[in-house]
Amino acid sequence: DWNVGDTWSIAAAAASAMFILRLEKANEKVGDGDTALFSAVSIWCVALGSAAWSLLVVHGGDAGLTLQDMIATLKDNAFPLVYLGGVTTALTNFLQTVGQRGVSAEKASLIYALDPVWGAIFATALLDERLGTFGYVGAGL
Repeated sequence: DWNVGDTWSIAAAAASAMFILRLEKANEKVGDGDTALFSAVSIWCVALGSAAWSLLVVHGGDAGLTLQDMIATLKDNAFPLVYLGGVTTALTNFLQTVGQRGVSAEKASLIYALDPVWGAIFATALLDERLGTFGYVGAGL
């Protein structure tokens, strides 16, 4: 049965594809020396949009959280949030912007499509993990 998670998954894939296409065009307009600024502006837009979403949906919704609860959560989880925001989001966004300067959007999307393959290779090499039956079926699809 179709559920809301399926819809979000398709929306995320569409947004990612659109980002790759738009990044190619934006990179053409931004000079080589402005890559860091371009990435910083992009990340700040995402951060501010996410903060607004959190305040409207979580704080204003029926989750029962107060603004003080949200601030306490931010204080209690400062390191993980800085790591996730700085390393896994901002740094990778910057590297994608730099890397996609010399690669077309079509080639970049093929490289990104190999992400599960690299994940499986590194999981095998570093963690000694193995694919099960469903993993091989999924890889075959």
